[in-house]
Amino acid sequence: MAIIIKFTDVGEYLNELEQNPPTDNVVRLTKSFHDLRNGMLKAVAVVSTYLDQGCRIVRLDRYCGEIWSTSTEDTPAKMVLDRANEIQEKIRCEAEKAGFDVRAGIYIEKD
Repeated sequence: MAIIIKFTDVGEYLNELEQNPPTDNVVRLTKSFHDLRNGMLKAVAVVSTYLDQGCRIVRLDRYCGEIWSTSTEDTPAKMVLDRANEIQEKIRCEAEKAGFDVRAGIYIEKD
């Protein structure tokens, strides 16, 4: 069974990244979209993962808001996506500044 260390706060995740760095120097970073209300709405989150020195998955799930599945151009949807982009950029900048390679995707627990 894999152990996952999970965060929802970006600052706490970045502190963990600094104190407990990735074994392979890779930080995974992506946006996640999950259907809500029969697919009418999508929950938007930023997800970042890496493998720590103890071979554990360290994971950030940062909820950013909800958007209608049919529109990404209206003001509320744009605000949610802008928030997600800002969080991604903050993580990317801090990780790269620390010398880590930021790549798309996430690490997941294998059953």
